[in-house]
Amino acid sequence: MDGIPAEDRDEANRTALANQKRNVLDQLASHQGDPAELREQLERINKVEDALSKLGDRGFLLGVDTEAHAGHGKVIIAAGNPDTARHTGVWVPGLSTTLYGSMDDNIDRIVRMNDTADKLTLGRGGDVSTVYWLGYDAPDLDNASVLMNSRSEAGRDPYLNFVTGLRATHEGDAGHLVAMGHSYGSTVVGEAAKTGGLPVDDIVVAGSPGMHVDNASQLGDAGHVWAGASSTDPVADAKFAEPWDKVLVPGMAPGIWAVETAADSTHGDAPTSDGFGGNNWVADTGGHTSYWEPDSQSLKNQARVLAGVYDEVTLNSGTAPGNLR
Repeated sequence: MDGIPAEDRDEANRTALANQKRNVLDQLASHQGDPAELREQLERINKVEDALSKLGDRGFLLGVDTEAHAGHGKVIIAAGNPDTARHTGVWVPGLSTTLYGSMDDNIDRIVRMNDTADKLTLGRGGDVSTVYWLGYDAPDLDNASVLMNSRSEAGRDPYLNFVTGLRATHEGDAGHLVAMGHSYGSTVVGEAAKTGGLPVDDIVVAGSPGMHVDNASQLGDAGHVWAGASSTDPVADAKFAEPWDKVLVPGMAPGIWAVETAADSTHGDAPTSDGFGGNNWVADTGGHTSYWEPDSQSLKNQARVLAGVYDEVTLNSGTAPGNLR
């Protein structure tokens, strides 16, 4: 339903989800179908409903398919209406994300980015929308998919179409639109951006393994490409890898750097690497999954870009452009 206004899209998807839930409950009551599969499907439906309930009036269900990708699911949920927001970020999650397994943490992340950015918009409340975009099949922990480009290539066109749809449905003046990604999600953003057809004003990534380009200028205006990585993030820097960071791949030589080395060969150097260009923002959190810790510079820097307050972004390297406001 790309290109349909968010309010209409939300209403249609909620209706579809309610109808699906009713159908699953009817099948369970009448002992039709595989009960184990139906109960799993019901859990996924309930998970989406719980997320929307948590967001309340500012939640918008912009896409849902609880059966996609062998039950991994697809879901697109916004905190705030992207059609009326002055600033909208479309955030793509990474490795091992599924509709059910990572929903709570990821909704918390988009809410924190939303709330932090909203405080930076000169007293105007409610003019930020953050979108959780799980519109692709994220790589798994138990196979080599994280080392390959196929999942991000498959996510490229759906992401392009979704973001282009947001441009089409935005009310009034064109809003500030930001592509955002974490971990493998940044490779989806990279695939979309390098086509030259991604209609965003800024690109912000955290803990990226690489974005399938050699330098920031291949993603668009390098001054509006922003990347950050913790000094102890094994995805962006192999020397911090630990045994639990490795994906065991059949036929791959053992060794603590094996996965990172293989990822570099397919995803390219991390966008926080020397010589990549763009802006390297300060990440003061540790490891790979803490970029949204409350009151951290990691969170604030992502929110500052989202709000267009570029001169407040703390940088390791690069030059911030002039502010939007």
